[in-house]
Amino acid sequence: MAKKKDTPLFSILPDGTITSDHWVLTVREAATALGMKPESLRHRIMPSCKNQFEIKPVRIGRSVKFRLLDIINYLKEKDKGKP
Repeated sequence: MAKKKDTPLFSILPDGTITSDHWVLTVREAATALGMKPESLRHRIMPSCKNQFEIKPVRIGRSVKFRLLDIINYLKEKDKGKP
């Protein structure tokens, strides 16, 4: 099996346009983009978790996905609070 190249999930062009080949992300990809462990993200999307994650996942059958634009908007909001 060939190794997957480390390619960015998305690119932001100078005019602010977002380009990507992936519009929905797996839990592992979303966790990588957010800088957290996949296990932590999985825990925080569980209905029984008291500290629910702000981004709601999309459930497609048994698989759990996150919209790339939701992740980008979440990161932008978190970035606004930093000096």
